[in-house]
Amino acid sequence: MKPNEMSWNTLLDNEEHKELTDHRQSVEPTSPSETNGLNGLSAEEIGDNHFSTGLDTPMTADAFEKSDSEKKIIIAKHFKAIMETMGLDLTDDSLKGTPERVAKMYIEEIFSGLNPKNKPKIALFDNKYQYNQMLVEKDISFYSNCEHHFVPIIGRAM
Repeated sequence: MKPNEMSWNTLLDNEEHKELTDHRQSVEPTSPSETNGLNGLSAEEIGDNHFSTGLDTPMTADAFEKSDSEKKIIIAKHFKAIMETMGLDLTDDSLKGTPERVAKMYIEEIFSGLNPKNKPKIALFDNKYQYNQMLVEKDISFYSNCEHHFVPIIGRAM
């Protein structure tokens, strides 16, 4: 380590270090052969190659026990901590309220589709003109998020 560099241990107080260590131990496989149900591969073996590890969104059984308001409070708290960790000045006019805006955006907009109560309604229409050809819809915009890196995926189906 260079003289002007700090280790993680010196940056974190004992409680934060213990919390991070406990978190790492809870998410890391105890052995390379532990698969966590990923098509027989360990998370370490898959790495960033997540093609076809699952079609369903991985959700916990208690995913909808908290209200949207509770989730927004929790997300805002954690996002504020992220911003502070990055050294951003939350007293600046441009950043005031950002943790709350991000939390609202996640719950009410970007990830609102995770909640089954927000599933789109199916609509059927009478075929008044007796049209018997395939209907093709073109130029459809789509928006999603990479579950691995949490980055947006935006595109257009032609």
